[in-house]
Amino acid sequence: MLDQDEQRLQALLGYRVLDTAAEQAYDDITELAARHFDTPIALVSLLDGHRQWFKSQFGLDVRQTPRAIALCDFAICSPEVMVVEDARRDPRFAGNPLVAGATGIRFFAGAPLLTPQGHALGALCVMDRKPRQFDAAQRADLTAFARQVIVQLELRKSSTALSQASEELQAERDRLHKIRHQLEGSQTRMSLVLKGTNDAWWDWNLVTGEQFYSPRGWEMLGYDNEELPYDDKLWEVLVYPGDRAMGQRNFAEAIDSGAEHYSFETRLRHKDGHPVPVLSRGYILRDRQGKALRVSGTDTDLTERKQAERALRAEQQLNEQIFANSPIGICIFNSEGDCISANDAIARQVGATIEQLRAQNFHHIQSWKESGIYDLAITTMR
Repeated sequence: MLDQDEQRLQALLGYRVLDTAAEQAYDDITELAARHFDTPIALVSLLDGHRQWFKSQFGLDVRQTPRAIALCDFAICSPEVMVVEDARRDPRFAGNPLVAGATGIRFFAGAPLLTPQGHALGALCVMDRKPRQFDAAQRADLTAFARQVIVQLELRKSSTALSQASEELQAERDRLHKIRHQLEGSQTRMSLVLKGTNDAWWDWNLVTGEQFYSPRGWEMLGYDNEELPYDDKLWEVLVYPGDRAMGQRNFAEAIDSGAEHYSFETRLRHKDGHPVPVLSRGYILRDRQGKALRVSGTDTDLTERKQAERALRAEQQLNEQIFANSPIGICIFNSEGDCISANDAIARQVGATIEQLRAQNFHHIQSWKESGIYDLAITTMR
């Protein structure tokens, strides 16, 4: 089950807005907010996993900062506007680089950007380089501005979904036209197409009962071409016994759903009895009333992929065991200098817990010195 922050991040990713270009609608909101509250800085700040990223910024040149110094990380914890009248006098923020450094933030007010489902994506912030107060009416106004940011995000999400749906619809139409063109082609051309692919192609006329299975399909299952009769028992012969019930349900659901396409994994039975994992994909031709007339599709042999996945899982488990049980102390850092993993050996060497090590950042020199790992980390990186 996802925790609250993971749910929040999942909701943020659903808007597909991170690292997108500037958009006038958001810039209008930040500029209007800065003028309305007479502040030199206004931001639409979105909190990613390890950073705060500004969809729009007024009066500030940077596009993002580490989440560790994000003032709006505090603002998302409350459904109401968070106000810091003088950050230098607030022990939570006095040492923050945005406060103590060149940016010189003294005043901060942030209204959480709450989705209709209640997830706080970030905050609409106004900032000043001098202390100031923020009354109830101003808090209400900032909340109203924040709601307009959410309105723009929802509109953007709907527009993106509509564009994607339109593209998918056009792609579906193109694929439908292609399939119909192939079905209407000559048997000779169809045979050439079937020979040119490594998938098992098949066709089933649901009205007449006629069936076709390509030579590659018979080869994949160890049979000679058309060794088995095309009768109503063919399905039971081809599908692995343990998968017949599920396969019938999947196929029936595809037919009854009114969909044109379906895809599911199953296992077919090799002539010698062993299962052959396949990805079965099909196109369902229907009449104007939606009745299924014909099904055409492919069976892709997944044997090598399944073997590769098992090998990869085994290798990953071995690597994890080596890492965890190694007598050599190991720390792994990401590009921002954060410790993302550590083993028990290095934790014992520096007298810290793994959780304490993961909370460290190599760029924060003082924190490493206090933890006792700085000298070891410097030696390792050299």
